[in-house]
Amino acid sequence: MLSALPPEIVLNVLSYINIHQIHRLQLVSRTWNSFISTNESTIYRECAVLHLFAKPDIPLCDARGSLHGTWLDDLNSWKDLFQRLFSLEHNWEGAGCQFPQPPIEKYMSHATLGVHRIKVDEEHGLVISTHRRGGLVVSSINHGGMLFKLSSNYVRRRAHVEYASGYVIFDRLDPHSLEVWRLETPSWDGTSIPSDPPNRSRLHPTQIAASQHEIQYRDPSGQGCFSPWAHLCPPTDMRAYRFVYPTLLVASFIGHAMYLFDIPSATLIQSVLLEEHRFFTEPDALLTYVELGARHIFVCTAHGILIVPRSNPTISAVVEFPGDEPHMRIPALAAVAALQLHQVTHRIQILCQ
Repeated sequence: MLSALPPEIVLNVLSYINIHQIHRLQLVSRTWNSFISTNESTIYRECAVLHLFAKPDIPLCDARGSLHGTWLDDLNSWKDLFQRLFSLEHNWEGAGCQFPQPPIEKYMSHATLGVHRIKVDEEHGLVISTHRRGGLVVSSINHGGMLFKLSSNYVRRRAHVEYASGYVIFDRLDPHSLEVWRLETPSWDGTSIPSDPPNRSRLHPTQIAASQHEIQYRDPSGQGCFSPWAHLCPPTDMRAYRFVYPTLLVASFIGHAMYLFDIPSATLIQSVLLEEHRFFTEPDALLTYVELGARHIFVCTAHGILIVPRSNPTISAVVEFPGDEPHMRIPALAAVAALQLHQVTHRIQILCQ
């Protein structure tokens, strides 16, 4: 067939069959495999059109330009574009890559009962959890056993927990403060607490007592064990907090202020006041979540998201999403709003890097 027909006609025929059939041709015939490899760009462009990944008669740069995300970095050919979009479509349909072996499962009965929040430290092989009935448990990823436990009398019910780079942070029974405990390592045995800088947050007496009486279990090897590091007291009641090493962001319930703490030095390094922003001047003002990037603070409210530059945290410098554009407020144009939300999410991911 290949020798009897001009290449243009063969390519036209191939444009009507899907990628699975093209792959079968490559597997059963060296001649077909050579032809498909030689005309790879044209064949994969037509496959992209057939699978509705691209419009007919558009160049690769235009097909690539309509999409966003780091998953499309280093894309150089129609074959590359098709393979990534094909994998994405299959993943969304739940028909993605099939692993040759089933995943390894470990059941941590002591740690999973009534779990409220969970954090994972893959470097040290730890799973850190707080629970609906109180308590904080550290378990081993490798063997599933318990390594460390603070009692339910000490860690309140449904406590939120943050963790990064060896520091675990959780809220106390007292709603005005947070506790920081640090992972014990060969370079820090859990006993020496720096006295500098002068404005460093000190340990609370209950933390010292807890390290002696409220630890229900410590692994004899010392793996996964923690000791008190600091007691943080934001100026006002807390609404939410987020830890991205080395900085802890605490959002206040009153005054809608953001407080940034450096955790290794246990000091307050920045305060950001947002009470005068229009999102917080309305009767139903509500702060629901916060996120922290290297250069920006992201504040989720009942009226939208505020993006606050850390270097210039003034009301005039705050960016709002959604904005004041009319189409962002019209439900009938939800598709347009969804596209803009996707674009903003992509920008936030870049800012957080």
